[in-house]
Amino acid sequence: MPPQVLLVDPDEYRMGLLSELIRGQGLDTENLHSLSQLMEAIPCKDQPIVILDLDQLPLDDRFIRELVRCNTGIRILGLSTRPFHPELSESLKKHIFACLGQPPEREELIYCLKGILENGSSQPQTLSNHERQNQTEAV
Repeated sequence: MPPQVLLVDPDEYRMGLLSELIRGQGLDTENLHSLSQLMEAIPCKDQPIVILDLDQLPLDDRFIRELVRCNTGIRILGLSTRPFHPELSESLKKHIFACLGQPPEREELIYCLKGILENGSSQPQTLSNHERQNQTEAV
């Protein structure tokens, strides 16, 4: 059974579009509107993929560490319109698999989800655009 994708975004419309796209890939989604809802849901999930809106949610490294401590199998994707998140510098290195633009490009989101599912890793991977292009061409 594939892992569940937990979408955390206060924007209902944007979350609905993402949910539809992800379900189209054969993955189950659960839509959450707050970090408190995420903290309640995360302990009982088996290796969930969590997609966080880094711009709209009050996130910092301490929260991400606590989230990973509650569920060590968690895989995190971030979405953001901003190029920098100094409040998440540790998390971006250690815990966040990838950070995509907001709204994410369909192909980029699918590529990241497939990478997580194939790799099964909760550790982030940093690929240059050139490396990504080479991997895409190889497929």
